[in-house]
Amino acid sequence: MKALPLLIALLATGCAARQTTVRTRPAVIVISDIDDTIKDTRVVKETTDRHGAATYRKDYAHMAGDPFRKWQPVDGMAARYRAWSRQGPLEFIYLSKGPWFYHPRVSRFLRTNHFPSGRVALNPCFPITPSEYKTGPIRRIIRAHPGSSFVLVGDSGEDDPEVLGRIAAQFPRNVRHVFIRNVTPRQPPARLAAAFALLPHASWQIFTAARQLPMFPAKTGETSWYYHLTGVRCAPYGTQ
Repeated sequence: MKALPLLIALLATGCAARQTTVRTRPAVIVISDIDDTIKDTRVVKETTDRHGAATYRKDYAHMAGDPFRKWQPVDGMAARYRAWSRQGPLEFIYLSKGPWFYHPRVSRFLRTNHFPSGRVALNPCFPITPSEYKTGPIRRIIRAHPGSSFVLVGDSGEDDPEVLGRIAAQFPRNVRHVFIRNVTPRQPPARLAAAFALLPHASWQIFTAARQLPMFPAKTGETSWYYHLTGVRCAPYGTQ
């Protein structure tokens, strides 16, 4: 019987230790595309028609060499994502149409180039790419985290503006901002305007360089971008 109090104390200590390791749900989840958003893949190629207008099409010849060349990050994106990760409880999900067997290489690319750690979701149906492949996974992620705010980041090379614009319109209380890296600079602006026609103008942004994205303020007293997304005032995450 003397051992009973000791056993109870040990069980209580174990339960307390387990409770301290439970992670809270992230207040902000960033769902980021990979190719031409954070990785310089150059999926599309600019050509000029006989009237001098710019057109863009998939550069299959360049894409065919992608498995054999060294992957290069888009300049400044890792640093900007790291700055975001210091603002508060935040999770990254890297989503791409890329083939499922790229997972180890994508993980290594993220780690080597100092992107924040996060989940990697690739195309399990490769070589078949379903129409609007990203729509289903993003919707499921949002529905699984009803209390979180979402930031969606993509590029203009393929259908990210249309897909992300529709998702943001479908989940206006969840998706707080959409960022699109413009890799088709000579494309008529009407396309991007149409993609985000149902959204408030302040909720989406087209950028060409990472430095144009919002960043954690450096001056004391400034309101952080994290606060604008969540309404929570806090010191940079990890410094509390």
